[in-house]
Amino acid sequence: MSLDYFVASGDYAGKFTEAYPDKPNKIQIIFLSDDDFQSCYEEWDCRDGSGKRLGYGDGETFYLWDAGKEDYIQETVRARVDEFTKAHKGIWKPVLTLNFIIPKIRGVFGMWQFKTSGDRSSIHAIRET
Repeated sequence: MSLDYFVASGDYAGKFTEAYPDKPNKIQIIFLSDDDFQSCYEEWDCRDGSGKRLGYGDGETFYLWDAGKEDYIQETVRARVDEFTKAHKGIWKPVLTLNFIIPKIRGVFGMWQFKTSGDRSSIHAIRET
């Protein structure tokens, strides 16, 4: 669901609400690294109808779930990725992940993570910013 404000979840969500009690639509963040893969990265995510993750990848290299091996196997041939997707009725979506700290939150040392799959709105806007 699309929201116009931030909502925290997890063990430290209360600390976020304490620092930002009024549904903030802006927060100050600091990236821990200039390396895009550590701070802001985009990947493709494939899920089945029940939400189970079938695969992921960067658009060139994909990792597809092999139930027999109980692990993901690497695939670079697009036709095989397409066959797998069709056979498992998967749906691919882009997902953007940001890793950062929130300086306004005190008493907790750790990284926060924001994920979005709003490919028609937020991913492009965040990436361009």
